[in-house]
Amino acid sequence: MKTVRQRILCRAVFDGKAVLLVLILTVIVCSVTAEAKNCDLVRTGAVPLPDLGRALYRGFAGGLYSGGLDTMPASHLADGVALAGGLTPLDLGGSPSPDGKIVLISIGMSNAAQEFFAGPNSFISKIQGDRSLNPQLAVVNCAEPGKTVEYWLDPADSVYSNCLETLSSAGLSAAQVQAAWIKEAEPGGGCCSGSFPEHAQYQKERLAQMVRVVKQIFPHLALAHLSSRTRAYEDNPNALNPEPIAYETGFAVKWLIEDQLNGDSGLNYRPDRGPVVAPWLAWGPYLWIDGLEARSDGEVWQCDDTAPDGIHPSQSGVDKVSDQLLAFYRTDPTTRPWFLERETGIQVQITAASTGAAPETFSFRAETGGSSPAETTWNFGDGLVSRSAAPTKQYLVGGRYSVVVTVSDATGNVGTATTTIQVDVARPQPPTNLRISSVVPDG
Repeated sequence: MKTVRQRILCRAVFDGKAVLLVLILTVIVCSVTAEAKNCDLVRTGAVPLPDLGRALYRGFAGGLYSGGLDTMPASHLADGVALAGGLTPLDLGGSPSPDGKIVLISIGMSNAAQEFFAGPNSFISKIQGDRSLNPQLAVVNCAEPGKTVEYWLDPADSVYSNCLETLSSAGLSAAQVQAAWIKEAEPGGGCCSGSFPEHAQYQKERLAQMVRVVKQIFPHLALAHLSSRTRAYEDNPNALNPEPIAYETGFAVKWLIEDQLNGDSGLNYRPDRGPVVAPWLAWGPYLWIDGLEARSDGEVWQCDDTAPDGIHPSQSGVDKVSDQLLAFYRTDPTTRPWFLERETGIQVQITAASTGAAPETFSFRAETGGSSPAETTWNFGDGLVSRSAAPTKQYLVGGRYSVVVTVSDATGNVGTATTTIQVDVARPQPPTNLRISSVVPDG
């Protein structure tokens, strides 16, 4: 794989509000054979973690959090909300300043770089011109092609010096970085011939090392949201991240967050509990979808959503991921306070109607008193999000979910509303006969 990198600094001024966006344009040229992409792999039989719930995948419960739940423990959420509310613009030295910045960075490999920045469908491209953003927010891409977990374990590696250089060229510093989106992987699962759960446990330990180094480089990093890989249309065991390895990386993220929830001192973020060595960790948007098997939010991942190698996203795949990133940052209670301009001007109510279908299915609509929002984003409370104006959502796992909608108009006015959905269903045990092997042969 050959990469061509061009550093571009853009200052976009939105109605007198300067939001600094630092872009690293990455053009990825892949030399792959036509047969590298397996478009017949439309279903693997694996179930997305939020839809799996307490049911088991090879002996391990699904869900995004402990106990097979998709909802964050209340105490952890309270800590995240408090940290989010406490983020304040910082000057270059890291001191609070009314003229300072709150910097959000991406960390990861090529998929993360594409989805966060590269191309017209990326996250950064979509937020340009959005007058509802916090005018003191700076968004910087630090993800790089080919830079898997191992590179981020070394504080002296060029991934960090490149990021610091990009920050500096934008008039920013490491001391102003307070939030991060992390999406990482290990080639071939990283160890153990790709066998599960060993490779996911290995990656979990490496992610723990990585977030400690990231915290060391960016001392004011308070919040880190993680996503796992998107669906691969590749089952060749010698590929970079074939299925089911791509799916199983979700367990690495899940178990990493569980370790912090369980009080692992090596992931401590609370100064009252000892040295702070990591940021507060939680799920960002959950991205994996089993091909043409619709997820509970109705989303599918087509073969055309991947590049010719079946691993990286195509521009349509980038579009789908960046939509989820945008919806997440606009709606999550640990991101809204610093990502968006203060809420003003729009009164919102949520209409939630049960369709009567089984499993429990709801149709949602935001009522804004006749105004026409320029942007409507939803958070279903279970790790799934949407940019649809009137989405439909199935709930396959019982629980109590806080559904959030955020709307904004063309002038930057913002409104948010929340409703609670009580779901009393139990997901049946999914099939265990996956259509592909989970073990990569030696050699």
